[in-house]
Amino acid sequence: MHPYWVKQRKLNRTDMADEFCEELEDIARTMDWKYNVINDDPDSKPFPVKGIVISPHEKSEPLVFMFDPEGNLRNAFMMQFLGEEPDLTWYNHTKTQFAPIDVHIAIIKLMKYLQ
Repeated sequence: MHPYWVKQRKLNRTDMADEFCEELEDIARTMDWKYNVINDDPDSKPFPVKGIVISPHEKSEPLVFMFDPEGNLRNAFMMQFLGEEPDLTWYNHTKTQFAPIDVHIAIIKLMKYLQ
């Protein structure tokens, strides 16, 4: 098991978000993928998130890794539409249908590594 994860959708410790994002930033740079690091203001509503958005290919949806203050993986894009119903923001996905197969394979390898 990767040192970051205790179970699906949650970091081992809440203070690991920065370290996790730094590792993903290194991976994105190595793969020549575009990325943006996100670090919300502590007063953000419904809660602040910290994470990274990685764009592996122009024809793939981004990989989004956003964590709430408790270290739970959240879907930051859904949070803007759901307002006070953050329980519906647990589900994440990335569509790679139109990207080259090597991009899909690289994403699967990354997911297995993180698992």
